Amino acid sequence: MWTKISNVKTYNVLGNVTTGDDDELLKLEVKPTADSGSTCRMTSGSSRQASLTGWKADGDDEFLFTVQDTDGDKADKCTLRPTMVDVDDQWTYRPMYLWSQVAYDQKGQILGKTTGGGDPSGNDPNEKPYTPHVRCDWYRVSNADPEGEGTAAVAAAPTAGVHTGACILPLAKRIFIMSKSKDASYLQVIQHIEKALKQDGSTTDNKLTVPPLRNNEAQNPPVKGVLGSEKTKVIPGNWAAPFGTDPDVVEAGDPLVRGPAGETQKKNRPVFLRSFTVSGTSYSNYCRYYFPERFVDPLKKALDPNGEIQCDEYPFASTLQGAFYAKGNYSLLAVGKAHNTGRGSHGAALGSFYTRNRVISKTPFWVWIVP
Repeated sequence: MWTKISNVKTYNVLGNVTTGDDDELLKLEVKPTADSGSTCRMTSGSSRQASLTGWKADGDDEFLFTVQDTDGDKADKCTLRPTMVDVDDQWTYRPMYLWSQVAYDQKGQILGKTTGGGDPSGNDPNEKPYTPHVRCDWYRVSNADPEGEGTAAVAAAPTAGVHTGACILPLAKRIFIMSKSKDASYLQVIQHIEKALKQDGSTTDNKLTVPPLRNNEAQNPPVKGVLGSEKTKVIPGNWAAPFGTDPDVVEAGDPLVRGPAGETQKKNRPVFLRSFTVSGTSYSNYCRYYFPERFVDPLKKALDPNGEIQCDEYPFASTLQGAFYAKGNYSLLAVGKAHNTGRGSHGAALGSFYTRNRVISKTPFWVWIVP
C-alpha cells in the first residue's frame, strides 16, 4: 500500500494560508485488521511522525502486508485504515481518515458521504464498509471452461493456466464484458444472453425464450410454442440495467453470484440436461425438444463447422441464479459447440474472467454486452 500526503496547508482565523503551525506534529498510522480465522501483519513500513514541514518535504510512504489463513477457509480480508493523528490535539482529537468518505451502492452509484472520524480499529458503528481492504484467497483456480463438461477435471488440471492464490480489491466491480463485434468466435452465445436479458415487456422480450414461463403450467418441461400466456422472465446480472432496490426481490440489475465450483453445475445442468418423453417421443435434453431443427442439417452445419450442437443456458450454470434456483426465470438455446465450449469459446472467456478477477464462490459479478 502506498500513501501520499501532499498539499498540506494550515489557515489562520482570517482564512489565509499560514506557515505559523509548520512545527506542529502529525502521525501517520496504519493498523491492519484481519478476518476471524486469519492474520494480517505489516512486514515492511511503519508509522511515521513528522512536523508539517517534514510532511511537506516528503509525504510518500510504502507499506507491505502479509495475510495468512489460519482456519482453512482459504479466503480472508485484510482491512487497512491509514489515518493521520494530530499528536498534540491542537486541531482535532479524532483520527483523520486518509481514504474517501464517499459511500457507494453495489453498482458504484454515490449514496452520500460519511462524516466525522471515529475509532479506526474497526469497531466504529458509523464506519461504512468502504475502508481500504483486500481479499486474499488460496484457491487453485484454472482457466478451464467453468460451464463445460470438463469442469470436474479442474481440480486435476495441469499447472499451465492454473493460478493458486491471489489478492484483489473487493470494492472493484467484476463485469464480464462481451463485444458483439470483437468476440465473434462466440457471437451465438452473446446473442442468446442479449435476448435473455431483454425484459422490457415488449412483444420481443424474453417471454419468447425457452423454456416458456407460464402460470399453472401442466407439462414439465413447459409446452413448446407460443400459447399467448407466456410471461416476461426476471433474469439478473445485467450491468446495463437499473440497480435493484429491493433485496428480497430478484431484479434485472442484481448481480450474478458464483457458486461452489463443480457443485453448482451439478445442480443447475440436470434441470434441462435430462431425458424425458412427450407424446410418445423421447428427448435427451430440453434443447432437442425446443430446437429440433438445430440438430439436423442444414442448420446444424451452419451453426457449427463440425455439426456439434450444445445447450447453452443463462444465467450461467456456475452461478446461484442458474436453472436450479431460477424458478423458471432462465433461458436456453441450442448453439454451436465451437461458440459454447473449447478454445476461443464463450466458456473459455468466462473461465479466464473468473481466474483473472478471482471470481470464486460467493463472488458477485455482472455481464455487459457492448457493440
